[in-house]
Amino acid sequence: SMYADIQESNKFELAIDAAQHRVEWVQYQQIATSEWMHRILMRFNYYPLRYDEFMVGAFHGFHRVLQLLQENDLSSMEQLMDEAVVEKVDTLRQEMMDEKHQTIGRIMLYLNTSSNKPNFQDTSMDALYFVRYYYELKGCDDDIDCMQKRVDVTWRSTWLPIDGWKFKLSDDGWKIHDISDFQNI
Repeated sequence: SMYADIQESNKFELAIDAAQHRVEWVQYQQIATSEWMHRILMRFNYYPLRYDEFMVGAFHGFHRVLQLLQENDLSSMEQLMDEAVVEKVDTLRQEMMDEKHQTIGRIMLYLNTSSNKPNFQDTSMDALYFVRYYYELKGCDDDIDCMQKRVDVTWRSTWLPIDGWKFKLSDDGWKIHDISDFQNI
């Protein structure tokens, strides 16, 4: 599958020292080993899309966010992010990017949790998906000069009913609702 290809080509060993950063290491282990659970839940419970579909979009969406932060493309960010997130774009750039490491490297992502809530007024569904990203930024001159970062992103969307229990994504599509918990690894 496309997502399996993304996973394979973006694997890297995290530089988390389990002895010094026990909480970070435990959180990583928990989230990394829960993928099977999300696959099953999104396959057998009612979700408007499948796990692999969401993860492919979340990968490409985050990669685009990093590019837009590099390019300082505010108008494109406004299309991809809620207004409250766009308002803190300077903080995002400062926390998520690095002056010495400007090349985007590999990106690993894990679905932490999701929430699909019905809107009883119009029978739509409001979805929030919480994704943890681990990513590399590489130095311009040296492929070995690399730093690792972690960030949590909340993606939101509205799904509109089309026929019985079927839904389609609203014209707004997926937007970033929040970006938080920045860490250098």
